[in-house]
Amino acid sequence: MLAAGDEYAYVATVQGLWVLDIDDGSVVAEPGDIEGLDRNDDLDHDAAAGFVFDASQQRVITQSSVGMCVTSVDTLIATEVSDDEQSTLEPLFAENDMSPGISLEETESIVIEDAKVLVGPEGAVGSPGEYLVVNQSTDLSVGYEERLLTVNPNAGKIIDSIDIPEKPFGATTSTSGSSVVVMDDTWGSTAATVVITPTGQMTFSDIGHSGFFGEPL
Repeated sequence: MLAAGDEYAYVATVQGLWVLDIDDGSVVAEPGDIEGLDRNDDLDHDAAAGFVFDASQQRVITQSSVGMCVTSVDTLIATEVSDDEQSTLEPLFAENDMSPGISLEETESIVIEDAKVLVGPEGAVGSPGEYLVVNQSTDLSVGYEERLLTVNPNAGKIIDSIDIPEKPFGATTSTSGSSVVVMDDTWGSTAATVVITPTGQMTFSDIGHSGFFGEPL
């Protein structure tokens, strides 16, 4: 999960950069759809590590064998950077450890069996005072069943719930108050995302899966 603005969220996968509508979770751009940014067959890292978010300038940076491109948040256009600017951006990739940026903490005030609150770098994921995002993991005889819930902690009520394929891996909150949660599949590439509106309503989007020849499904 790279970044989210007022309109779009940006997700890096092994296939390339995906862009989602922040309101309904629909796919706005698949790898190769962004003007000036080809499919990521030539990424230096051949994976999502070929992307990094420059928070100071609110832009996504792509590093490939032919140089760097930048895509400003809430746009679908990538532009090449000069050699001088490239040298100043390279340290961002060295600092990028691809850590999830999210953890799961046991709930205390919310009584839901086998549930944990999603906690990011700036606290619990969700709109402060309105809802928290909770992951419920049920141990089945054949594995685990995962579910996301948005919960109003003040009223003690579940706003929305949705089944998810894997445990949450990363999350970010946009400037407009929407949240995007990313699931990670068993092979380490993005399997799906859930976009959560400021009111706590959730929409599931299945992205990042690849077919036999590596093409996005």
